[in-house]
Amino acid sequence: VGDIITYSRSIADYPSMYAAIFSIILLAVLFLNLLERIEAVLFKGNQRGYASD
Repeated sequence: VGDIITYSRSIADYPSMYAAIFSIILLAVLFLNLLERIEAVLFKGNQRGYASD
């Protein structure tokens, strides 16, 4: 993924570079949301309140 960004920057293909960066961020956010949902389903008994709640 870093190679795609570096290559796009070296040939001044900025739309492709920013699209690669955006896709990385989007995939990370989606993956973390999926992990949170899986964690909530698998560990239902561990949903306790925090001191800040």
